[in-house]
Amino acid sequence: MNVIETAVRWRHGTFVLFCLLALFGTLALFNLPIELQPGGDIPEITIRTSYPGASPGEVEDLITRPVEEVLENVQGIKEISSSSTLGSSNITAEFEWNTNINERFVDVLSKLQLISSLPLEAGDPSVQVASGDSRPIIRVALSPQSGYQADADRYLDLVEEFIIPKLRQIEGIADISTSGGREKEVEVIVDPQALADRQLRLEDVITALRTNNRDVRGGPMVVGRREYRVRTLSRSQDITELEGFVLRRDE
Repeated sequence: MNVIETAVRWRHGTFVLFCLLALFGTLALFNLPIELQPGGDIPEITIRTSYPGASPGEVEDLITRPVEEVLENVQGIKEISSSSTLGSSNITAEFEWNTNINERFVDVLSKLQLISSLPLEAGDPSVQVASGDSRPIIRVALSPQSGYQADADRYLDLVEEFIIPKLRQIEGIADISTSGGREKEVEVIVDPQALADRQLRLEDVITALRTNNRDVRGGPMVVGRREYRVRTLSRSQDITELEGFVLRRDE
């Protein structure tokens, strides 16, 4: 006896079953949430590291690969994807569903503390918890008022020192990224004759600058219920101080 014969013989039961399916379908239609751009809560953690002036190949070899190697030891990771661009490394670690992303976030921070081979010129890895529907929802552009001239250098300092700290205090903000502006830099012009008179090499000047501008990770320090990140800083405060230090090393 096939299904068709059963449906014809028990036509009253078939009619009732059809009505029930139609009723449940109608109820589901009115209670089903509708989104124009549905997104999933995929547990992800992104690690961004800046390496100013480095080529994509250098970023991949010196930044991306060491970070990926330590991330492989974090439990629950489903997939690791990365991109190395000019002066920047971006790594996304996707975790399994129902993973406690807060615990994995702590694990990722702990693993990153173990990396000691990152270049001195590279910035600290920025770790952010993201989800499958993470995308910029607000874009803010700065422009000068009428009668004032734009200053890209001043805008960048304004954003990093005043605007971003205020935005980070708002609950629900996952990540803040900036674009545009120009970062300040110091150009050191070396006199070859002065180096020869002092029997110095160009590497000696580079070593002096690096020694006077260090930012060394010292690892975590637990005090009670609080955990602090210890760093050893040795930086010049202004151009005059930096120039005097180099001259003292040359003389």
